[in-house]
Amino acid sequence: MGSISISKKSNSALFIVKAKDNIKNLIDIFNGKIYIKKKQIQFEKWISNYNNKYKYDIKTKNWNYQPYRCWRFFYGICNKKKNEGQTYEKEEFKSIIKWILWRI
Repeated sequence: MGSISISKKSNSALFIVKAKDNIKNLIDIFNGKIYIKKKQIQFEKWISNYNNKYKYDIKTKNWNYQPYRCWRFFYGICNKKKNEGQTYEKEEFKSIIKWILWRI
Protein backbone atom coordinates (compact mmCIF):
# COMPACT_ATOMS: atom_id res chain seq x y z
CA MET A 1 0.00 0.00 0.00
CA GLY A 2 2.86 2.38 0.75
CA SER A 3 6.22 2.79 2.39
CA ILE A 4 7.36 4.00 5.80
CA SER A 5 10.48 6.06 6.32
CA ILE A 6 11.65 6.76 9.84
CA SER A 7 13.82 9.69 10.88
CA LYS A 8 15.69 9.13 14.11
CA LYS A 9 16.99 12.70 13.96
CA SER A 10 13.53 14.27 14.20
CA ASN A 11 11.97 11.27 16.01
CA SER A 12 9.23 10.96 13.40
CA ALA A 13 7.88 8.64 10.73
CA LEU A 14 6.49 9.35 7.28
CA PHE A 15 4.03 7.02 5.54
CA ILE A 16 4.05 7.57 1.76
CA VAL A 17 1.20 6.41 -0.48
CA LYS A 18 1.23 7.23 -4.20
CA ALA A 19 -1.49 5.20 -5.92
CA LYS A 20 -4.92 6.80 -6.20
CA ASP A 21 -6.72 3.60 -5.13
CA ASN A 22 -4.50 3.21 -2.06
CA ILE A 23 -5.22 6.78 -1.01
CA LYS A 24 -8.94 6.05 -1.37
CA ASN A 25 -8.48 2.94 0.82
CA LEU A 26 -6.84 5.05 3.53
CA ILE A 27 -9.69 7.56 3.36
CA ASP A 28 -12.17 4.69 3.82
CA ILE A 29 -10.18 3.35 6.79
CA PHE A 30 -9.88 6.65 8.67
CA ASN A 31 -13.09 8.45 7.65
CA GLY A 32 -15.16 9.05 10.78
CA LYS A 33 -12.56 7.45 13.06
CA ILE A 34 -10.36 10.41 13.97
CA TYR A 35 -10.70 11.60 17.54
CA ILE A 36 -8.53 14.74 17.76
CA LYS A 37 -10.20 17.89 16.39
CA LYS A 38 -6.99 19.25 14.83
CA LYS A 39 -6.51 15.98 12.93
CA GLN A 40 -10.17 15.98 11.83
CA ILE A 41 -9.60 19.37 10.20
CA GLN A 42 -6.44 18.10 8.48
CA PHE A 43 -8.30 15.01 7.28
CA GLU A 44 -11.15 17.13 5.87
CA LYS A 45 -8.59 19.17 3.90
CA TRP A 46 -7.01 15.94 2.68
CA ILE A 47 -10.38 14.66 1.43
CA SER A 48 -11.11 18.04 -0.19
CA ASN A 49 -7.79 17.94 -2.07
CA TYR A 50 -8.43 14.35 -3.14
CA ASN A 51 -11.92 15.26 -4.35
CA ASN A 52 -10.61 18.24 -6.33
CA LYS A 53 -7.75 16.31 -7.94
CA TYR A 54 -9.68 13.15 -8.89
CA LYS A 55 -13.18 14.68 -9.31
CA TYR A 56 -14.76 12.64 -6.52
CA ASP A 57 -17.42 13.67 -4.02
CA ILE A 58 -16.32 11.87 -0.84
CA LYS A 59 -17.99 13.23 2.29
CA THR A 60 -16.55 13.04 5.77
CA LYS A 61 -18.46 10.79 8.14
CA ASN A 62 -19.73 11.78 11.57
CA TRP A 63 -16.86 12.35 14.02
CA ASN A 64 -18.46 10.66 17.05
CA TYR A 65 -15.52 8.30 17.25
CA GLN A 66 -14.06 7.09 20.53
CA PRO A 67 -10.57 5.56 20.46
CA TYR A 68 -10.29 1.81 20.65
CA ARG A 69 -8.47 0.23 23.54
CA CYS A 70 -5.63 -0.80 21.23
CA TRP A 71 -4.89 2.88 20.48
CA ARG A 72 -4.78 3.70 24.19
CA PHE A 73 -2.56 0.66 24.73
CA PHE A 74 -0.21 1.78 21.94
CA TYR A 75 -0.15 5.35 23.28
CA GLY A 76 0.80 4.04 26.73
CA ILE A 77 3.64 1.95 25.32
CA CYS A 78 4.98 4.90 23.30
CA ASN A 79 4.90 7.21 26.31
CA LYS A 80 6.65 4.65 28.49
CA LYS A 81 9.43 4.18 25.94
CA LYS A 82 9.74 7.95 25.46
CA ASN A 83 9.97 8.56 29.21
CA GLU A 84 12.70 5.92 29.45
CA GLY A 85 14.64 7.59 26.62
CA GLN A 86 14.09 4.71 24.19
CA THR A 87 12.96 4.78 20.58
CA TYR A 88 11.45 2.23 18.22
CA GLU A 89 13.46 0.42 15.59
CA LYS A 90 12.06 0.65 12.05
CA GLU A 91 10.82 -2.96 11.85
CA GLU A 92 9.29 -2.79 15.35
CA PHE A 93 7.44 0.40 14.41
CA LYS A 94 6.16 -1.13 11.14
CA SER A 95 4.79 -4.18 12.94
CA ILE A 96 2.99 -2.00 15.51
CA ILE A 97 1.36 0.09 12.76
CA LYS A 98 0.24 -3.07 10.94
CA TRP A 99 -1.18 -4.42 14.21
CA ILE A 100 -3.20 -1.24 14.77
CA LEU A 101 -4.48 -0.99 11.17
CA TRP A 102 -5.55 -4.64 11.30
CA ARG A 103 -7.85 -3.81 14.23
CA ILE A 104 -9.59 -0.81 12.65
